[in-house]
Amino acid sequence: MKEKTWFKDLMRLDEFEMWTGKPEPGKLLSKEDAYLIPFSVVWAGFAIFWTIGAIVASGSAGVALYGMVFVAIGLYMSIGRLIVKAYKNSNTFYVITNQRIIINESNRIRSVERSHLPDFSTELFPDGTGNIYFASGTETSGYSRKPSDQTAFTLRHIKDVDSVSQLISKESIL
Repeated sequence: MKEKTWFKDLMRLDEFEMWTGKPEPGKLLSKEDAYLIPFSVVWAGFAIFWTIGAIVASGSAGVALYGMVFVAIGLYMSIGRLIVKAYKNSNTFYVITNQRIIINESNRIRSVERSHLPDFSTELFPDGTGNIYFASGTETSGYSRKPSDQTAFTLRHIKDVDSVSQLISKESIL
């Protein structure tokens, strides 16, 4: 997929691109990680300690398999989720047009009409990147343009978040 042209086939005749972007690479941590990282390290450490102790005490392969499930969960929470987040970020693209916001997350395309945009808030990071959080609204999925219920969505770790936020705040250009 070409980063700058993937959305051209989705554009309407009277629609034009105002901004394109994607999450900044390397931006993987969020506020929740202040709790998730210590918890996941404790979980993984305990799971490894318990599994080794149980194997030594019983010598059973069944106990080893049982413990390995919890070790795998701990490893995913510690490291795996960051790898998944990096992959998702590398395959996420955003477009703001005069009519919609279009989000492509690993070829899952969502679209929200600018005339129906929900309230949003901006989180600014010291380096000028940030997140734009949208509360709720109406979206269309894929190529079908059928309205569907939408949970909150976010434009994550975008460059110059203030400018993008101001662009979204302006009334739609028709």
